[in-house]
Amino acid sequence: MTVAESKRFLSFGFTLLVCVVMPSAFSQQISNNAKRFQMDGEKPYYSSWLNQDARWIISDNERASFLLLENDEERDHFIELFWNRRNPTPDVLENAFKDEHYRRLVYVNEHFGSADIAGWNTDRGRIYIVYGPPDEVESFPAGSVANAPLADNLNTAFPKEIWFYRSLHEIGQNVKIGFVDTCMCDDFRMTVDPLMKAELLRAPRGDRGYPNTEAAAQDDTRILDINVLESPPVIKFKNLEEVILHKIIYNFLPFDVETTFEKVTDATSLAHIMITVNDANVKFSDDGRQLTGRLNMFGRIVDTGGQMVDEFEGDLEVNQPREQLSNLSDHFANLKNAVPLRPGFYRLEIAVKDINGDKIGTWARGLRVPGATSHLHRPHRARAARIRQSSSALWEHSH
Repeated sequence: MTVAESKRFLSFGFTLLVCVVMPSAFSQQISNNAKRFQMDGEKPYYSSWLNQDARWIISDNERASFLLLENDEERDHFIELFWNRRNPTPDVLENAFKDEHYRRLVYVNEHFGSADIAGWNTDRGRIYIVYGPPDEVESFPAGSVANAPLADNLNTAFPKEIWFYRSLHEIGQNVKIGFVDTCMCDDFRMTVDPLMKAELLRAPRGDRGYPNTEAAAQDDTRILDINVLESPPVIKFKNLEEVILHKIIYNFLPFDVETTFEKVTDATSLAHIMITVNDANVKFSDDGRQLTGRLNMFGRIVDTGGQMVDEFEGDLEVNQPREQLSNLSDHFANLKNAVPLRPGFYRLEIAVKDINGDKIGTWARGLRVPGATSHLHRPHRARAARIRQSSSALWEHSH
């Protein structure tokens, strides 16, 4: 890390701590910055990220610190650190917290949204994003008697849902949360005890319901060790990284690429990327019982300025019965995943290696992530390779 980066990080940490120690000294500045920030039509991405992507998981102190930042470089650095400090495994490429957060955003938009309101902005969406899926759900139509175990024999004139959580961090055990659609328009509002509601909706620290994020559960004014946040993750497939970085072109292992886009918020779309390798192009070892092939993949996304936006890698062991040797062309190995990206233009670069055959294939192409008003679901196919981001990458084998 450069001296300038160290100064910038320490400046951010100082700002965050000062906001906690002397809030009155900064309240007016924060208010002024917030008004200017919201009215700044040239910076809609940062406003959308703050008020949509991170709305339910950012702490009050983090929000105040973000509003004190003066330029886009500082805001980009803040967003990077925001995700890094919540990453349960900072030494690997994947960020399980970030992946899970965007999975939840997609889920609530699909299940709780409507033409008038995005799913993340509903009561059910907010609870799901912060606490994750409930352990049990019971639904009751209008006019029914809610006498099921979770409903406590409650009569309801309106559609109602009851979510049950066996345990919620810092909330308690056996928590029931009710939602009622009083407008009969599929807009379920939370109806719980006022004290419980205040506790559920108070500013979260971003760790509730997310796996393996004990570190994020500590005081959110804490400044993590700079080496943890700034040190690069360990890349397993350094040889493939070198192929990408040195722009080496290999065509010995063909593979297909398909990308589709799904709007999550006004700031972010998920780029769904899949790499497909035909088994006929893979060399299999034969142990006398089955055929085994092994594939490694590394890829990255860079912006128009050449700055790295995301890196990803994955591996796959492909097993086939020996009798399928003559029919390998009917089988395919796929790598699926989703990368959260802001609208704009990028370059997508991928390298895949067949371990047994010592063959490498590469692919690079421009990638346009549509904006909020663009069509987001048209697939883009390209012969050569197909990618996905770090952690939640999923290899699967299909016929």
